[in-house]
Amino acid sequence: MERECLKLERLYFLGLVCVAFVMPFGIVLSNISIIGLFIIWLIVKKRQVNAKQRYSILMFISLFIISVVGLIWTSTISKGLFTVEKSFALLLFPIIIGTGPKLKREQLIWVLLMFSVSVIIASCISLLDRLHFIYLTNRSLVTIFKYYNTHLNFLSLLGLHPTYFSLYLLFSMISLTIIFCIKDRPVGIPLIVLVIAILFITFIIYLCASRSIILITGLFVFLSFTLWLFRKCNILNATAVIFAIIVLSGFIIYNLPETNNTKKRFENLIKDNGSTSLRYELGESRFSRWKVILENYSEFYLVGVGTGDSQQFLNECYRENDLKNALRKEYNSHNQYLDYFIKYGVLGLIAFSLVLFLSLRHAYYKGEKLYLIFIVLIILVCMGESFFLRQKGVVFYSFFNSLLFFNSFKISD
Repeated sequence: MERECLKLERLYFLGLVCVAFVMPFGIVLSNISIIGLFIIWLIVKKRQVNAKQRYSILMFISLFIISVVGLIWTSTISKGLFTVEKSFALLLFPIIIGTGPKLKREQLIWVLLMFSVSVIIASCISLLDRLHFIYLTNRSLVTIFKYYNTHLNFLSLLGLHPTYFSLYLLFSMISLTIIFCIKDRPVGIPLIVLVIAILFITFIIYLCASRSIILITGLFVFLSFTLWLFRKCNILNATAVIFAIIVLSGFIIYNLPETNNTKKRFENLIKDNGSTSLRYELGESRFSRWKVILENYSEFYLVGVGTGDSQQFLNECYRENDLKNALRKEYNSHNQYLDYFIKYGVLGLIAFSLVLFLSLRHAYYKGEKLYLIFIVLIILVCMGESFFLRQKGVVFYSFFNSLLFFNSFKISD
């Protein structure tokens, strides 16, 4: 009997590895792996769950419950049901991982490693696809930085969104770095392999050209390097080195060729201040849309427009304010906090913010550094993206949030 339980626990662990490994690829593969994990969970021996853990599970699935409750006052039921379907991982993973067998740190490391390996494989496939395109069209390698090889086009073969995939890359880079720092890790990672992996991941993030993730990556790298430098050097020397790096980075970025698509996207972001005169030139970017959304939202302040009517509300805002490009492409709000506010009002926004705050508090007081970084990443990326609007975002958040919350990954300083 005990041997059978151990076999099922190993199978459960392999199910988690499988979900992590296929995440960067198609939705079909991801759904199959989640269904497989659910079937294994049904037959595996569950852990002892105390009152505090039950409260935590309920806290996380509350985000799914809110989307179901929001169907009551939505007028477009079909779109509302589709939104609920995409949010189903918010219900499944907290229950499956929160009540399933507790993982050892070595097993958590393997899940993170398999996810990182999968992300690097997906990156190589996309890069080879673009290089093949350059070869077929007899273009220079420098054109890898042009618009037709970056952002959405870079990931066209795999059908991935650049922001979601860039966050996968950043989380993989952080995970690999933290795993490398663990002395008793189950698998050795040579320093040269880690450095090559980090440089490659940084290069792919740049090609994905997601402005929010590039800014977050720069912030994390800068803060990490600064902390390390101040611990190794005196304050004057450390400050001089940091200043020199900032000046050098600014010089390199300023002198990038005008054909560089990533540079162009940042120039457009800097130019845009939400003014009408720049809407057509810059494709009516986020500041323009946020401004008109907030100006037209007072009627639905308390409970929102409902789970299925957010895009309809946004389209009306775009139409009334002559945002033709946003209306034609049916842009979302590109802000997860604003998205919750539109759908579920101030009550929904408070609930979502509270979940993130309590997760952050748990990670800080428990000393779970990787989980703390993960939550900070989610908080930051939600400021510039409606991250839960796609299943890829929901699955990534719910899976790793549950994995790191309900299993300990403590490391020494």
